[in-house]
Amino acid sequence: MEITRKKINTIKILAAATIFTLPQKLLAAKGVIGELQDAQQASGLKKVPLETTIGKMINGVLGFVGIIFLVLMIYAGYLWMTAGGNEEQVSKAKKIIRASIIGLIIIAFSYAITGFIVELLIEAST
Repeated sequence: MEITRKKINTIKILAAATIFTLPQKLLAAKGVIGELQDAQQASGLKKVPLETTIGKMINGVLGFVGIIFLVLMIYAGYLWMTAGGNEEQVSKAKKIIRASIIGLIIIAFSYAITGFIVELLIEAST
């Protein structure tokens, strides 16, 4: 069986999606959540639902990813606009744009999958 570039890219996408969703699956384990909630209560801090804290962290990371996406798109656009007929530079800009969009799609799907799984686990634990 010949391994093609398309198969390798598919494997990379699946690996990246798994890497992004794995920490949420691990945190969603009831034992970890219970221990974190116990520690929060023992500290005497204002009781904030753990789901809210995790959601804020995820939103912060997604905001950072959005900024990275924007910077990469601006950089690729700059490369393309200043190429002046240099096909190598245009090709490089297209590759950056393609990779940025694929990365953004992976992040969006992993966020959606993680949100779905966490919501199911919250419903199951109540």
